[in-house]
Amino acid sequence: MIIKRSATVSLKFSTEEKKQEIEALLEEYKSISQRFIDLTWDNSSLKLNKSTLAVIQDTSLSERFKSNALRQALQITINTKKSAKKLKKQVEKPNFNGTALLDAKFVFVNLDAPNSFDGWIYLSTLEKGEKIWIPF
Repeated sequence: MIIKRSATVSLKFSTEEKKQEIEALLEEYKSISQRFIDLTWDNSSLKLNKSTLAVIQDTSLSERFKSNALRQALQITINTKKSAKKLKKQVEKPNFNGTALLDAKFVFVNLDAPNSFDGWIYLSTLEKGEKIWIPF
């Protein structure tokens, strides 16, 4: 059985530099997600595979982040089309206005660090091998 959890965490204890890194990551993620939505909207044969990922090369996202963005874009595209068909309505291509849905490959929550914070979030960044520790 898989348990999914979601949490909203304040960045008020994060440095300005960390906030800027997170913002840059999320902006790039949103941009690539929208590009994947644009691609998959007009071509339903595109799937979650290496050839579809290879279509977009000009990004600072890692292949892992690109794969996650493609997965999210496919879910948005497929679900939008299914809903429209079920409701018998015409629908336009969706715009990605959401946020990145990241799993344990990108985020780790540490609640065991003995200090003045309740815990720390470990987040992958645009820089290969570089991580951000965010206190909460």
